[in-house]
Amino acid sequence: MMTHVATFFRDRRGVAAVEFAFIAPILLLVVAGINDGAQLVLKQNNMHSGVSAAAEYIMRGGNDMTTVQTIGLSAWPSHSDSATVTTSKLCYCGSAGGSCTSLCPDQTVPTAYITVAATDTYSGWYATTQIATSQKVRVR
Repeated sequence: MMTHVATFFRDRRGVAAVEFAFIAPILLLVVAGINDGAQLVLKQNNMHSGVSAAAEYIMRGGNDMTTVQTIGLSAWPSHSDSATVTTSKLCYCGSAGGSCTSLCPDQTVPTAYITVAATDTYSGWYATTQIATSQKVRVR
């Protein structure tokens, strides 16, 4: 009987299969994490493409904010239903915020910027997170 037990513990056949059985779940989790990260980066890049297209419309002279939002969403492939594109116009007199409809105190035209921002929710295997990007365009 002792001989069979000693032979059993000395036998190394199948060790690789047992070691693989221990490592395989960890490898699968790593591969799933890499895939999840790649999907997040892809979604972020797609969102940035939409915002860039909307910013390009502004740089070419477009000034209709509804059109900016429409272009941002239509140029953004595979956005979710909760995706939003927002625009805001800010004017500055020097470094201080000012009105876009009147001259600065020194009688100069205020510098105007339009910011295009997008947000969406990414739901991956490991977590659900908010992703966002924005671009600021000087219009005058």
